[in-house]
Amino acid sequence: MIEALLGALLGGVGFRLRGSAWVSLVTGRGATTARILCWAMPLAALAWVCGLVWWGAVLLALGLWAGCLAPWWDSLDLGRVDGALARDLAMHAARGVLWAAPAALALLIAGAGLWWIPLAASLACTPAYALGWAVVPARATEVGEVLFGAALGAAVLVAV
Repeated sequence: MIEALLGALLGGVGFRLRGSAWVSLVTGRGATTARILCWAMPLAALAWVCGLVWWGAVLLALGLWAGCLAPWWDSLDLGRVDGALARDLAMHAARGVLWAAPAALALLIAGAGLWWIPLAASLACTPAYALGWAVVPARATEVGEVLFGAALGAAVLVAV
């Protein structure tokens, strides 16, 4: 239980920092640095502390980073700009799965019995961002990042 809570906390904060410009302001480096330093490495390190083999943690860090590479396909507005809500919801769902699939594969290779849990958590991508738009429209993306990152972070730690 404590692992899931730590994963949710670290995942939510890390995923938000991964998407913010703050890291580039502090380090002078861009999104790749944020994706590695704020998102992939801390979650992988925590997974290692929680029992994942060291080489599995390295694979997990690479998987979490690789999940960041797919585009958003202009779906972040969830239909508010172009009126294509159904398309944006579908693209967000696909994006969530693409985000979690490399991490799930890394966990499978490392022998984590619940490797599929991050794939299940990937389905939280669309509702997380939709909730952001419903609750805080001015900060919808940031809210979505925190909520989805928390879901995925908790799932990774539960899978270990």
